[in-house]
Amino acid sequence: MFKFSFFPKEAAFFTLFRKGAGISVQVAEQLQDMLYKWEDPESSLEIISQLEHEGDTVTHEIIAMLHRTLITPFD
Repeated sequence: MFKFSFFPKEAAFFTLFRKGAGISVQVAEQLQDMLYKWEDPESSLEIISQLEHEGDTVTHEIIAMLHRTLITPFD
């Protein structure tokens, strides 16, 4: 018998959400260090740029997974 659920059974969504949130925290911490210490802003900016690319990759993974998962829209 078919069982309907509003929530996807894919636990990978939540793993990716946690990974994206962790990257966001790392960027915020790096930005805070860069602004308050101002010792080497160029290297801090490079680290932030790398973290941004990691975040973009996670976002693309989430979007690709959403395209593969059926989510019923509400009217």
